[in-house]
Amino acid sequence: MLQDAESQVCYVQHLMNMSQRFSITISDNVCNRQGAVLIPKGEHLDDNLVEKISHHQLEKPLENCVYLHDQLSAQQLMSFYNIIFSKHNNFSLFHKNSDLEEALMAGCEYYEKFPLIKQKMTVLKIQMPQRFKQSLFCAYFSLAIAQKMNDENINLAEVFLAGLIHNIGMLHMDTRVLTEKGDYNAQQWHTMHSHVSIAHEILQQVPSLPNDVATAVLEHHERFDGSGYPFATKGPNLGLMGQVVGMADTCLSLYKRDLSSHKLGFDALLPVLNLNKNLFNPLVFNAIESIINDIDWSVQRICANEDMPTLISGIMLDNECIRFDYAMIEKLIECIRPHLFFNSEARMLNNMFNRLQCSLISSGILKNEHIEWMVISFGAQQNEDYLVIERLPITYNEIKWQIAQLKHLFRLMCEKHQLKSSQFESTVNNGLWEMEQYEKQHTLPAIH
Repeated sequence: MLQDAESQVCYVQHLMNMSQRFSITISDNVCNRQGAVLIPKGEHLDDNLVEKISHHQLEKPLENCVYLHDQLSAQQLMSFYNIIFSKHNNFSLFHKNSDLEEALMAGCEYYEKFPLIKQKMTVLKIQMPQRFKQSLFCAYFSLAIAQKMNDENINLAEVFLAGLIHNIGMLHMDTRVLTEKGDYNAQQWHTMHSHVSIAHEILQQVPSLPNDVATAVLEHHERFDGSGYPFATKGPNLGLMGQVVGMADTCLSLYKRDLSSHKLGFDALLPVLNLNKNLFNPLVFNAIESIINDIDWSVQRICANEDMPTLISGIMLDNECIRFDYAMIEKLIECIRPHLFFNSEARMLNNMFNRLQCSLISSGILKNEHIEWMVISFGAQQNEDYLVIERLPITYNEIKWQIAQLKHLFRLMCEKHQLKSSQFESTVNNGLWEMEQYEKQHTLPAIH
């Protein structure tokens, strides 16, 4: 099935915005579903032509009927990577340590074989420059992981391409959702999840593109423990390439969220990755762990001693909120579990909760000794402990993110009436409200 009308409109809007600065030629007749020609081959796309087709269902998506001049080439891709290596020390260290130059060039050349993908990446570069930059990072990191694995079932050029295009589905989504500041509501959260299915549908229309690449893009948010999306599929049924791209994407998301502002090395990710060790294929996990450990990262403090009281107070506040949220979520799941319809959302809910439990047990943050250790370290001015404590927010942020995902899923299931009784929907909504009020009313404890 071709993309739905809304998906096409979003992408056409990107093309229309670009037509003011770039030459876009109609390379094939644009026809409606009845076969009538709306725009003949050879015209140049402009606002008037877009308006002309806006009220029609097209025989095939507009992107299949246009040629975008000055498309992103393999040589330009390589030039972007050279800039990255010169500006980002972490990637420079990876590149020097991994001997990826030849594989990287081969991956860029492989990208040249697919004109529609070149079009999409050119549009992504112009319309969503930050997403484009993330795609470059993800492609490179995916390549590094795959090369380290040295698995004959993974083609390096293909995994590079899958990492590069993993987010092209976002070009077909409402930009208002993508640019939303703050927390998503349930519907926006669900909409964001659709980008993998949209991308998969697009990639299935790309001539000669290996199915493994399209499948990897579809599965890059699936997790080995079944806590991912869109289908909550578990480990043995997942392709290896999607797990590689998913690991790369996860590492980069964690780095952007928790590390980049402090200029920390990727070694600071290891505690969080070990927290989520069951999320990925063991072969993929072992590869990324080995890559990170192979590099001699510099150890540096990110918080002055005089700022530690504020930091520890903030961690203690987060700890109390996590305790409250976890207890409430556990209570809600016990209450509604017998009343769930058996579908992907129900499976995801159970798997995500199991994931949260494993993370809390693995981290040890709910043990009383955890808080006592921080207080004792502060009182004794233990600088060696400070180095560990100041990195705890990375672990805490991951657990808070997992809790937020569970809250989103609760709201979505209530909105879609996926509980067998409205009574239980009220129970869930009341629980979510209590968690929200607790967070609002909680005050910052003081360290003395």
